[in-house]
Amino acid sequence: MKTIEFNRDGTGSVKLVVDGVPYTDAAKRFSARTVKNTGLIIFAGDFRWVVDDITLLTIDGSPAVSAEEAAIKINECCCLACCGCGGGGGEPVFRPPVFLTFFINPATRREIGEPLSAGTVFNWTVTNSGNVKPASLFLKNETVGVDVATGLSGLSYTLSSALTGRTTVGIFEFSINGIDLQNNIITPMSLEVEFGMNIITGASIETEITAAHLASFTTKQLKMNMHGDYQVPGNTMYQYLAIPVDFGIPVSFIDPASGFDVPMTQQAGTLTIQNQHGINVEYNVWRSVNILFNGFTIRI
Repeated sequence: MKTIEFNRDGTGSVKLVVDGVPYTDAAKRFSARTVKNTGLIIFAGDFRWVVDDITLLTIDGSPAVSAEEAAIKINECCCLACCGCGGGGGEPVFRPPVFLTFFINPATRREIGEPLSAGTVFNWTVTNSGNVKPASLFLKNETVGVDVATGLSGLSYTLSSALTGRTTVGIFEFSINGIDLQNNIITPMSLEVEFGMNIITGASIETEITAAHLASFTTKQLKMNMHGDYQVPGNTMYQYLAIPVDFGIPVSFIDPASGFDVPMTQQAGTLTIQNQHGINVEYNVWRSVNILFNGFTIRI
């Protein structure tokens, strides 16, 4: 991991130091942007540095507090070097806008088939927002190559109608884009919306269950893959765990408290149930070999 220093020298010039080595070749061309709101990328000409640990970054001798604050300060430094507003004199020059953050509310994972409902809000922040060309911003679904909204201004957009969700496990990647007052493209910023499927657990005295029985189980975890911890109720019954066929076959079932294997047997065939968004999901079903009295955790 690199340590990075970003300093002004009091004359309007800026110096970038990476692991103790000054970087001066790209003077007046520094910029920065956040990555998923917690990390940071610093751009200098054709070079870039990724800062995963914001505590390794100092600006003007002070530790960075957050990625967003650091990005704002670094982009301000760039402006100071370019136009001399930090005391170095010189003719003012154009300050390009830079997207700093881009996020969605609500940001929860969605089930396959679930739409992005009307009222969902896309939010972004941008430096030098006064230099964004009016009504030039647009929101795009990069995964399907479709513009969601165009001719935008401001720092947010609220869906007036629902957007169709994915019907398979995966992501939709959205980007915020725009043009500055000099008709240059502002570097886009992206976010990901996840669509997953439920892993279902429950208990029954039956040695085999039907699709209707599986649909009646109410304990579910919305997942992108099978790996994780799952609570089973005990209740002096067989314990059932249903995993979407698309997630594959588990290698093991472990009791994390003891580290021992949990004996499970796979029910013959598969069961298909429809989720609440009208998508049919096919499941492999496992049952505990033994009737279990107390609830515990199964780890896949």
